[in-house]
Amino acid sequence: QTQATLAAMAGMLQQNADVQFADPVRRMKAMRVPNDPMLAQQWSLVDPVSGVDAEAAWSVQTGLADLTVAVIDTGILPHPDLDGRMLPGYDFISDPAYARDGDGRDSNPRDAGTWNDAGDCGGQPAETSFWHGMFVAGLIGANTDNGIGIAGMNWNSGILPVRALGRCGGTTVDVYEAMMWSAGVPIDGVPLNTHPARVINMSLGGFGSCDSATQQAVDIAMSQGAVIVASAGNSADLAANYSPGNCSGVINVAASSRAADLTSYSNFGARVDIAAPGGDF
Repeated sequence: QTQATLAAMAGMLQQNADVQFADPVRRMKAMRVPNDPMLAQQWSLVDPVSGVDAEAAWSVQTGLADLTVAVIDTGILPHPDLDGRMLPGYDFISDPAYARDGDGRDSNPRDAGTWNDAGDCGGQPAETSFWHGMFVAGLIGANTDNGIGIAGMNWNSGILPVRALGRCGGTTVDVYEAMMWSAGVPIDGVPLNTHPARVINMSLGGFGSCDSATQQAVDIAMSQGAVIVASAGNSADLAANYSPGNCSGVINVAASSRAADLTSYSNFGARVDIAAPGGDF
């Protein structure tokens, strides 16, 4: 019988005073657990308190193959756990001095490294390359149940790598044009994106209000049907002070810890929409 029929039958039985309660008998099945060897270390997916209960989600759905997730970040590098998942992306860094790949915008979103020497970026200390774009892409969509590496949250959707951050970060112009392009909006001088993203992930941000140009870009991308997700920021400050997470319509995400509370570094406040597992020291 259908679940609706069973529910109706149960409702009729419960009208009998001799029946304490009546519940339909349902069929149970094993939760889907992939064979990736590092899954046990991924507390953000599997921990029953601080994780996202991914195994229960995977038993319902593992991601849609015809859906595109854009990752606007530092770019991408080849990795066996991402084989077959990358769509043709783009490099939106317009200044060659910060792109570090010898030119400005081009069709190769390869991460050329974001390292900088001390003093390069307005007096900031020296930093090594973090390969942040590949890291984020892996969390979202590493090939799962393939016997290697980690598990990604989404097993099937295509990942669109869009490079907008290089040495010393990236400009708002490069980020918001990357956002619109990811959603399928034509950008002058850039080939049209033939895989418009339904989800645009931006694990990035900077201090300041959501200026008019960035808000307009968000509005245009959303009008194309895209869902925009951004980092609330890692400055232990009010999230309302950091863009693009503070723009209207953006899903702004704070970082929770392995203890299932706010991390020490996460931004906070009323402009946070949800929290998700972040780094844990």
